[in-house]
Amino acid sequence: MNFERRQAYIRYKRFPWYSKHLYEKYAPIIGSAMAQQIINKNNEAWRSFLSLKRLEAMGKLPPHIAKVSMPRYWKKSGRREFRTIIRNDCYRVR
Repeated sequence: MNFERRQAYIRYKRFPWYSKHLYEKYAPIIGSAMAQQIINKNNEAWRSFLSLKRLEAMGKLPPHIAKVSMPRYWKKSGRREFRTIIRNDCYRVR
């Protein structure tokens, strides 16, 4: 999802806030609740980025923020921890 949004932003295209095709692709694999949470987390990151870009354009960026950059991919080098979102109603401990 993040890849598609980055590509759309770079090419000045609109992107859907709810990516139904990605939900339908991954929900059977990781579960619908998990897919929804990942979509929501990605939406949160992109909304934050777009609001900071608006502030930057108006010259009202907070002084502690030097540069605004798009939400990034996870590194393939292995230096970043693997993280995911797990809701407390998505699993059972046996």
